[in-house]
Amino acid sequence: MAAKKTEEMTEEVKVGETTEEVKAEAKPEETTEEVKAEAKPEENPDERVNIYLMRDSDKYKGDVFVQVNGVGYIIQRGKNVKVPKAVAEVLQNSQEQDSRTAELIDQETEKFENGLKMLI
Repeated sequence: MAAKKTEEMTEEVKVGETTEEVKAEAKPEETTEEVKAEAKPEENPDERVNIYLMRDSDKYKGDVFVQVNGVGYIIQRGKNVKVPKAVAEVLQNSQEQDSRTAELIDQETEKFENGLKMLI
């Protein structure tokens, strides 16, 4: 059965390759321009940005560990530090996700409490 799946997958790839070859033969100028338009300018991976992580004496007192592409970073709280842009992006995404999660928890808590009121 595994052999059948492999053969089917191979056939699908061949069909896809044939389709791409036909497209390239039919419109070589347009395909080249589309690829150029889709290509993004390369970003400097060594570019650093300044960030500040809040520090308090309770939940936010420890350093923050971030790992990007197998490289780990320990970021001190309460100080301005320069980190690679990718690390700052990971931290920003984390904060945004925490905010969305808190909003969802508030919404679901409200729904639950309203449901309890209806039962009483």
